[in-house]
Amino acid sequence: MYITCFSRDKVRIFLLIFCMFCICCIGGFPAAAQQLGDAGYSGTAGTAGMPVTGIPEIYYEDDLYRAAIAESREIAELHVQADKSRLDVQNAKAGQYPDIDLTVSGTFVGNPMDAIKINPDDFMSGITWPAGFSPEFSGGAVTLFPGQESTYYRFGIEITQPLFTWGKIGDSIRIYEDAAAINILQIALKQEELKPRIQGYLCSLYYLDLINRKIEEQKIFTERLLEITESSYESGFIVYEDVLQAQISASEIAVIQLEVVFQQQKLLAELGNLTGLPELSMNHIGFVPDTEKIEQLDIQSMEALLSKALDPDRTIFQIFSRTEALQKRALTIAENSVYWKPDFALKMDIGYEGSRVPFAETDWYRKDDYSLNLTVAVKTTLWDGGKLLNDIESKVLDTEGTEEARKTAEYEIASALRSEAVVFRVSKQRLEYDLLLIENAERQAAVKKLQFDGGVGREADYIRAQIEIVSQQIHHLEDLMKLCVSYYTIQGIIGD
Repeated sequence: MYITCFSRDKVRIFLLIFCMFCICCIGGFPAAAQQLGDAGYSGTAGTAGMPVTGIPEIYYEDDLYRAAIAESREIAELHVQADKSRLDVQNAKAGQYPDIDLTVSGTFVGNPMDAIKINPDDFMSGITWPAGFSPEFSGGAVTLFPGQESTYYRFGIEITQPLFTWGKIGDSIRIYEDAAAINILQIALKQEELKPRIQGYLCSLYYLDLINRKIEEQKIFTERLLEITESSYESGFIVYEDVLQAQISASEIAVIQLEVVFQQQKLLAELGNLTGLPELSMNHIGFVPDTEKIEQLDIQSMEALLSKALDPDRTIFQIFSRTEALQKRALTIAENSVYWKPDFALKMDIGYEGSRVPFAETDWYRKDDYSLNLTVAVKTTLWDGGKLLNDIESKVLDTEGTEEARKTAEYEIASALRSEAVVFRVSKQRLEYDLLLIENAERQAAVKKLQFDGGVGREADYIRAQIEIVSQQIHHLEDLMKLCVSYYTIQGIIGD
């Protein structure tokens, strides 16, 4: 009794410790996981319930790329499809092996047949025998049927093994293997598509932030210009239309800044939704475009870019190749399933029937009957109204459709590359033009500064020249943004 109670106490103590451990894990892990998720990095969380320190709050391009892959519902669905394809391959391979079915049945007979007996004495007494030939009576009954028991059992095993199917099983395995490979390639393709999108977002946000800072500089100049203009108007040196023009300029800059901020917030929201980081802000992003690398892109060698974009080893074209191989094998299976092309299989039946359960009830071996059948079966379709012929034609059309889809994809990729190359070339050319305009504006501002310092110029003219410099710098940043986005778009088109 003491030992039993002691064992129960040990079990209770163990369960109590286990429950406390689970509660700590459930209570502490989400908090740590949330902190890690907010920071975008993985690492040691520390003790549950205590603040996590030392985790950076800056997301770089690779961090956002991994977050977008983890957040993508399309990629998650493709992973599920890939897992299902792996099971389909296993099922297809299982078709090479026999199917084994077991049947077990037990029957209870409520009104079993009684035994059938006959008494030879009664039978022989009814016969008129010749004199001197009367046989002697046996004195006992003869059992013709021992009667039926209340239970009846049947055990059967059926084995079916395909022998020859014109290669359809092997082709089916390869079809499912191709389908599994296509699912893996589709996952890779979706991941490749995410990268230029994220780079485009980061590039646009980077330059929009610089543009917003330049607008802040412009606002300082316009506010000073408006102050000077109003003072001059009050002194009677200028007319009200000049003041109104300054007010319009100041309002225009404020509206432009609102549009820039709105566009920036919109892109941040889209990037946050893409990566699963809804609270993402500019303070959390660490990205600086490599302008030197961007400007060194040789857009003139279009043939080299087209060669990369249309490379058969690219993921998208591997998908087409795998799809074509799959459809050709499907066509082969359809051709091997036509009329008068039989499949051969071996079928074996092993059975036991009796009123006693084998090995469980006494005298079962005297109450049983067994069977063993070996059958070679041949199965073919003689005629189904032409469905098999239509199926073959449908498979041929599928193959042709995939080939046309490949050609369409090649045309669209080449067309998009040529179109984007024009955008890149124009944006790059505009950068040189922008630099000339900035240089000209700076020289004009220097002249206005000398005139103002020499007492022969007005401060308002000098401020307007400064505003013009900032305006040209903003145009330059806009063209840099277009060039950057175009560069990453081209990189996505050619698969780099």
